[in-house]
Amino acid sequence: MTAPRLLLRRLAFSTTHPQSSSLSTRPSGLFSALSQCLKTSTVARTSFQACTLRAYATQRGRPKKGVTSSSSSKKPAKKPAPKRKQKAKSIPAKKPAKKKRTVKRKTDEQIISAKVRALRQVALLDVPKQRPTTVWTIYNQQHIGKGAPVTDQVRQNGREYRNLSVTQRESLNQTAINNRALNTRTYSDWVRSHTPDQIRLANNARARLNRLAGQRHSTGYRFTKRYTLLKDDRQLKRPKSGFMQFMADRWATGEFAGVKVQEASKTMTQDWKNLSESDRKQYNDDAFARKEVYLTESAELYPSIAEKQQRDRAAMERRNARGRSETLGR
Repeated sequence: MTAPRLLLRRLAFSTTHPQSSSLSTRPSGLFSALSQCLKTSTVARTSFQACTLRAYATQRGRPKKGVTSSSSSKKPAKKPAPKRKQKAKSIPAKKPAKKKRTVKRKTDEQIISAKVRALRQVALLDVPKQRPTTVWTIYNQQHIGKGAPVTDQVRQNGREYRNLSVTQRESLNQTAINNRALNTRTYSDWVRSHTPDQIRLANNARARLNRLAGQRHSTGYRFTKRYTLLKDDRQLKRPKSGFMQFMADRWATGEFAGVKVQEASKTMTQDWKNLSESDRKQYNDDAFARKEVYLTESAELYPSIAEKQQRDRAAMERRNARGRSETLGR
């Protein structure tokens, strides 16, 4: 082995193992000897270039392919992700307080109007219109025209009516008789077109309307329209009480003929109080028997009464059952 190459190996070994190298082989002495050799031959220069490459190799040798050094194996540090701005917490808006419902109180006029509307729907107000049944009304109706005021026409018709002949009056009278018969037949047919129960409910509604017509309220409102009760021979007559039957019997004797009704009623009321217990009981027992017959017949004729009786019986049974359960619980 040539001297320059040997010197180069010693130099490489001394750089990698400085503690194991002796003092004679320290890098300072080697560099001086190596510089002498490099000046003398070209072979030494080429050997130096090759040895310098090996001298800086690691102790383990050359790195394997595909394996990077520790410095190169470090991955670049990731940039920290930008911090997201936290959204400001939205404070929920307060819900508006619920408004209290103010219940408007109805006035007396509004209450009565509502009652009147409800009763009118049941009162059967579509009664057929009646034809005139007197001679004067027939003549006046025939001669009322358009144009002049009605009052002037009525005055003129009155003057002409006084001067009518006998034949004209007889003709008008016959017309009035025919109108009466036609009215009776029309009215009877209209009543028969409704059930007895409908006529009964209509009469009850008309009676309540008539009672409202006589009432005056705080607002000054007054309902003045009055209605006549419907006539129907199919309707059952309400039975008389014991006192009313007693008064009817007293009136039938003729004892109070020519006496005012108010005075006669006072006398009969006092006589009723002075009756013996047996006589009064007889009147009351007869009235109770008549009432039982009326209830039986009305339940057959009026479906609404039958339904009401069933509801009343069911309610009574529930009350009795509740009372029995309470007594057993005790």
